[in-house]
Amino acid sequence: MQNPYKPKRFGEALRELEKDGINCKALDIMRLWMLTGCDREENASLKWQEVDFEHGCLRFGDT
Repeated sequence: MQNPYKPKRFGEALRELEKDGINCKALDIMRLWMLTGCDREENASLKWQEVDFEHGCLRFGDT
């Protein structure tokens, strides 16, 4: 049984859309959703101090 979640293919599809001239900001938002699992409001309210570059994770102030 194949895994229905195919992030590699999704990334390839976004790169193809980027080549076609689709809005890069919208594609970056889609990547952020895919890679973090955060919902729209969590991404919209994200602050730089909540991004933990050292550990490669997000640390929300309200959780």
